[in-house]
Amino acid sequence: MLTDAHIGEPVDTFGRIGTRPISAARHIERSVRWLRFGTLDDVALPCERTEISPSPSQEEKHFCPRPFLADVSTEAPPRVEVYPDREVVVEFDPELTFECVDDCTWCCQHGVLLYDQDLLELAQRANLAETTTEFRGEKFVTREEKDREDHVAEDGCACAFLREDGLCSLHLEEDWKPTRCSVFPLGVWLEDGDLHVDIRDSAHDHCEGLNVSERSVIDNLEAFLPEVLWDLENPDSDREL
Repeated sequence: MLTDAHIGEPVDTFGRIGTRPISAARHIERSVRWLRFGTLDDVALPCERTEISPSPSQEEKHFCPRPFLADVSTEAPPRVEVYPDREVVVEFDPELTFECVDDCTWCCQHGVLLYDQDLLELAQRANLAETTTEFRGEKFVTREEKDREDHVAEDGCACAFLREDGLCSLHLEEDWKPTRCSVFPLGVWLEDGDLHVDIRDSAHDHCEGLNVSERSVIDNLEAFLPEVLWDLENPDSDREL
């Protein structure tokens, strides 16, 4: 029997190293190299002995480490004092900016909800019979069909006070506008006694003034939220014509 000094395993006459077979030709080649050179270092072995890791135990097979769960704390939305003792809960991204963009009259294509104080103010500036309508027991500025293609909604209508040049006659000529017009593109609602404010969902698709300037919304909330909102029994602005 020939001893393989390279791997320390007995090589039998059947061409086996341990329990792993090699061809007869390969066995002869290895024997010649051993007899001539006394080494097998330059011979590439066809089957080298590999160390087989023991199979995992039954307990190890079924062990599954519990995933790491980060300690995620839900922060309450910020509360901002807009007027003395008048706070609002801000639901939108505090980094949001807004600046009204020329020729974007999306907010003026709606029928504007009128609160009681707005109705009294408007009565001093316009004919209510011609410019307002009632819907579900509430007053709105009328939406009327316009004989033009610009500054109108898909149905060809817009606010009765929206002029052909895209400007508001109330704001331009009377230096006044209804509360709801100031709130755009935001929306407000009352929840658990607190006034909440967020971006209207439709504004993300239609309002061109979002995030186009450096004018921070959260730092200028008084420009969007007239103080009368805190005195209303139902300031929710999701009611539309």
